[in-house]
Amino acid sequence: MLARTLLTGVLVAFVLLPVALQGQSGAAAPALSLQESIDRAAPGDTITVNGGTYHERIVIDKALSLVGVGSPVIDGDQQGDVVTITGTDVTISGFEIRGSGTAVSKEPSAIRIENAHAPTVRSNVIKDSLYGIHVTGSHHATIAFISSDIGNRAFSLEMLNSQLFIGMKNKKILLNESMLVD
Repeated sequence: MLARTLLTGVLVAFVLLPVALQGQSGAAAPALSLQESIDRAAPGDTITVNGGTYHERIVIDKALSLVGVGSPVIDGDQQGDVVTITGTDVTISGFEIRGSGTAVSKEPSAIRIENAHAPTVRSNVIKDSLYGIHVTGSHHATIAFISSDIGNRAFSLEMLNSQLFIGMKNKKILLNESMLVD
């Protein structure tokens, strides 16, 4: 009975500890999904994600930084947008983002920035997506140090209602300069 109680206590500690840590600034993303980590984080937090592949689509709708260490992969499994940013002061860096949907009518993107203020997309690799980065109705966006190889897909960078459109079909784009969109 004592051994069973101790084992239960240890299991509860391993399950609850990552959840308790995830809202803290600089805490590593636990074994939960990325979206669960984002949902539980407080505005202004930094979520550090170690290498690995995360098969999911995420929405970042509040101020936070999502920082990849060891090139973690966010794979949308060919379904819609992979990363959607709608929050203020969102930063995403250090990821390989791939596998958006392919329905041209829905314009699925590796990263969709929609009505966001001051988002930063930095040092990410974009692969296998219909659109690389799609920016609509956002301002003060910084897009920097992006490597994009979307293969035989549509555009690497598209900005609507932001006074700028850059795109090349069937070409690789390596953005080694910062670009600020007002």
